[in-house]
Amino acid sequence: MKWLARLKTENAPEAHATNATNTPNVAFVASIPGLSRKTTVVAGAANDPEPDLKKPEFSSMHVTREPASSATAAATSQTTSQALNEADSASVQTTDPDHGCWPGSTAMNALEIDTFTRRLERFTRMGLRFADAEALADTLVQRDRETDDRRLCLECRHLQGGIGRWRCGNGLVAGVTLRAADAYLPGELTRQLQRCAGFPMNKEQTDERPQKEI
Repeated sequence: MKWLARLKTENAPEAHATNATNTPNVAFVASIPGLSRKTTVVAGAANDPEPDLKKPEFSSMHVTREPASSATAAATSQTTSQALNEADSASVQTTDPDHGCWPGSTAMNALEIDTFTRRLERFTRMGLRFADAEALADTLVQRDRETDDRRLCLECRHLQGGIGRWRCGNGLVAGVTLRAADAYLPGELTRQLQRCAGFPMNKEQTDERPQKEI
């Protein structure tokens, strides 16, 4: 049988090579191995987009607080209101120029400082040494705080003259003399606190007590 006819009649090809036949031109005959199946893995292209590596998103959790009772809400509102009032009070105290001054302490407040300055200027202008004028002005600060009704001759508009020659222009009313011509005053008397009937108590007086604005 020819080799070509035998290949057609056989059911399956033999895996092993056949022995050489007498046919001069054929040395070995073997079946063609079947092609191996390719895998299903597909290699990615170089220009493919990078994979998304984001973390998975989770829906946010909402926590619902139990509504407070009316008593708790009222207490919270009262506490908040009190805190705001304290904050406002602290703000007023820090912006008040007289905070920490009289009557809260012995330090002079703004009104007392202004009055002290005017009196110091008046006394030095009338001839007193600065140290004496300052001591008198400081004495009057304490007098005003104690609401003492005594006065100095140096505060009165009826005082005339100067150092060593003071005289009272209202001596008869003041009771310091029986005649107007004899109304000379000792220097020590002009710097002494006293109650005087001749001290002017009208709008023209030179009294410089601090008056708070209403």
